[in-house]
Amino acid sequence: MSESLPSGLPEGLYLRPCEAPTPPLPDSILRIIASAHVSERAASVTKAPASELYFILLTLTGRGAMRHALLTPGTILFSPASSGIELSSSGIGWEYVILFLDKSDMLHSWYTLFLERNPAGIFRTSTDGRIAQIIQHLSAHPLSPTRSFCLLAAQYLTQILTLMSLPDADHPLSETDKKHMAPVWLSDLRNRMEVNCAMRFSLPELERSLGISRYRICREFKKYYGISPLACLNGIRMDRASSYLASTDLPVAEIAFTVGVPDTTHFINLFRQAYGMTPGAFRKSVRGG
Repeated sequence: MSESLPSGLPEGLYLRPCEAPTPPLPDSILRIIASAHVSERAASVTKAPASELYFILLTLTGRGAMRHALLTPGTILFSPASSGIELSSSGIGWEYVILFLDKSDMLHSWYTLFLERNPAGIFRTSTDGRIAQIIQHLSAHPLSPTRSFCLLAAQYLTQILTLMSLPDADHPLSETDKKHMAPVWLSDLRNRMEVNCAMRFSLPELERSLGISRYRICREFKKYYGISPLACLNGIRMDRASSYLASTDLPVAEIAFTVGVPDTTHFINLFRQAYGMTPGAFRKSVRGG
């Protein structure tokens, strides 16, 4: 384990340490100091000594345990590490994410409130619920976060602690929530499409440039934006084309090339799918001629 990590964190996990921003935030801010996304394929035991840290553990798939507490998909364990940590997997597979939180009086107060609603220290939800989605988002935080990110993370932590302390407050994320929580690399890709819709789209090239498999690119894009990357890009292209058709006299072939679809026949087919008419008919309908 890295010497830069605080004491009390478990050995054997690939932890992402979260450095404190400069200038430092107020002591009352809830702060993540490390996180991990773990997939256990064989029987294992992970331990950590007693510490003043707190942790939130969400089970995604499979089954595991914290001492005698059984952790199944959608189960969230929120606990201080004052008695140490002992996580065990039976070998049938266990995937989970874990957040380690810095001690504070505010966090202790949240934990006391949480126990009033959840005496066993366990909250049960679905893996597609708002709380679970936020925890997964926070587990992928930057290693050296900006001050703005830390403030947003504190806001998200406050939100999930509030939801876990209220009855029947959890529900699936709205589409708007999902878009706002997309990973940085994904939102950057989406912004690139907006800025330059004529960009050449190639999954193999994106895979090389991002260092992320094409399968994951498509899966994550669909998860956060509801459509595939190519469908999103073509939607932006057709929207941009409709503006050119309505406001300029550029030939259809030139508009097609400008928005990144040099094959005019393919462009016309895409436009018809999006607007229910050809580009020429659309131009006449919006310009009255």
